[in-house]
Amino acid sequence: MAHGARIFIGGTNHDLAIRRCKTGHGYAVHDGRNGRRVGNVFRERALAEKYRDELAGKAEIQTRDCMACKKPFNSTGIGHRRCNKCKKSESDWP
Repeated sequence: MAHGARIFIGGTNHDLAIRRCKTGHGYAVHDGRNGRRVGNVFRERALAEKYRDELAGKAEIQTRDCMACKKPFNSTGIGHRRCNKCKKSESDWP
């Protein structure tokens, strides 16, 4: 996929786009619905594109409540139960 990917989330089509991070040190996939980053930051654009293509093929992306902070976030699947903020503070997680 050259530019973007269309995915189906909760009855609506959304675009996934690759954007360069504000710091200029990586690339991330963003949800066209709300502009939020989906997943991690990748050092290489090709890795971000591969991740975007994997997400586009899953169609499992849905809003879930984080198991740690209970706030809603875009989950990429059944194994993705903590938001990125809580993942980073893994030392606080039992």
